[in-house]
Amino acid sequence: VQDIELETQKIGNIDDSKIISIKEQMPNMLKTLEKNMQSNGLTGIPSGFLCIDNFTSGWQKQDLVIIGGASSMGKTSFALNLALNAVKLGHPTVIFSYEMSVNQMLMRMVSGDTDINNKHLLKGKIYEDELAKIHNSVSRLEKLEMYIDECKNTSLKYLLNRIRQYVIAKNVQMVVVDYMQLISYSLHGRSREQEVSHVARALKNIAKELDITVIALSQLSRNVSRRETGRPTLADLRESGEIEQAADVVTFVYRPEYYGIKTDDVGKSVEGMAEIIFAKGRNIGIGSRYLRFVDYLTKFEELPTMPR
Repeated sequence: VQDIELETQKIGNIDDSKIISIKEQMPNMLKTLEKNMQSNGLTGIPSGFLCIDNFTSGWQKQDLVIIGGASSMGKTSFALNLALNAVKLGHPTVIFSYEMSVNQMLMRMVSGDTDINNKHLLKGKIYEDELAKIHNSVSRLEKLEMYIDECKNTSLKYLLNRIRQYVIAKNVQMVVVDYMQLISYSLHGRSREQEVSHVARALKNIAKELDITVIALSQLSRNVSRRETGRPTLADLRESGEIEQAADVVTFVYRPEYYGIKTDDVGKSVEGMAEIIFAKGRNIGIGSRYLRFVDYLTKFEELPTMPR
């Protein structure tokens, strides 16, 4: 009873100034609406891919975007492409890379920028003319407002503090986390699903708190690889729990060719293509868009003529 009384007293001590009516909130909504009217449909951070931006209107502030995909589908490459495109279009971005080193990330960036095979960069099989292209690429890329954090400390608390530092010190507008299941958060007596759910909710909360976009990569369960087509669904999000609920957008990277599928349901070729599946869109709905995947560059490109 005493505990209940204490909690009741806390409620009674709330500052009235923190209670805001919709009358006070409406002007901000109208201001946002007027800004959107002048945006030509692109109200968020561009993905750099016209077909995706036409569907999403850009990645919105305060949104948590989940990118899922089976192993070798290219979800890290896709996220890196999104980050690079955002930065090139004037939106400072940080990537928290738990799995790949900074050098590996930078080599992928240079490979995509120069069209030099990523494997050749890793093995050092570079010709003199290619080396000149690499130096030119480095000169361009090092001017970009992009940051890569290797996250040698995997705790959730460290990640949230680092995100705040990048936003305050570097005016970062988009955060990419690769990938969510590698963030450590131990809750005594809780399952791993509950821990990952807490991480997802924390990422959503930090997006709202700092008015930024958070893109988090997620592993899929092994069930997807047992399926003949390998086509992912929301149920495949590993330790899904709160991930789906916390996310504003859930998208999957799916390459049918990887599973030996050469054509789609209507007989059109899907060779060299990646389907970007929007399985959940709180404000945009669901659907699919197609990009070209250049395997040796680990790079996604717009299709000259886009299906659908």
